[in-house]
Amino acid sequence: MNAFGWRDAVGKQIKSKGDPTTYTVMGVIEDFHYQDLQNNIGPIIQWYPGKPSLQNTYLSVRIDAGYMKPVMQQLEQAFKTMPSRRNFNYELMSDKVDKQYSLFDGILKVTNYIALLTILIASMGMFGLIALFAKQRVKEIGIRKVLGADVAGIVKLLSKDFLLLVGIAIFIASPVAWYIMNKWLQDFAYRISISWWMFALGGFIAVLIALITVSFQAIKAALANPVKSLRAE
Repeated sequence: MNAFGWRDAVGKQIKSKGDPTTYTVMGVIEDFHYQDLQNNIGPIIQWYPGKPSLQNTYLSVRIDAGYMKPVMQQLEQAFKTMPSRRNFNYELMSDKVDKQYSLFDGILKVTNYIALLTILIASMGMFGLIALFAKQRVKEIGIRKVLGADVAGIVKLLSKDFLLLVGIAIFIASPVAWYIMNKWLQDFAYRISISWWMFALGGFIAVLIALITVSFQAIKAALANPVKSLRAE
């Protein structure tokens, strides 16, 4: 109705190009999504020729919740009374809608697996680096402990360089992630807005994972007996 610029469509007549048949508008339904949400709601016409046609091969039935099974049994029994070379079959609208987003669901699952694998690999690499870093400075750690350094100070000493690298990585990755996600969301007619807190939350989680990974090995090195660390080889 809006596409034709009508205020009241009921009773008006329309004709398609190449088709001499004139159709009279019987009513107007509310806007609804008949495509996936990547597209805006567009104009659509539903017509009923009033007689069997090869173009009309589906029957749409709205069933209240809880009556699915008995209604489908009645439809199947009625279908068997008609001469047909096809078997009775049906498809739920909810299943058809789900199929529209099956690709995105697959992308989301793969992305989650890749992200988890990346976090595990990065954590293992960071764990190995802090272990090597602590081993190279084992005598320094022992001397600091003898001179009165506490465990928290030694953990801070071993962790600050790694946390600084994580901070630099967040600073570089955040604008890149914003640009890629913003470009991807432009393909959707309905999309969320990317807020700063999403990157802040991601950065906090990254720092937390790095801190847990680094602190485990740093605390182990800080709690080591300084006598063994300083003993002559």
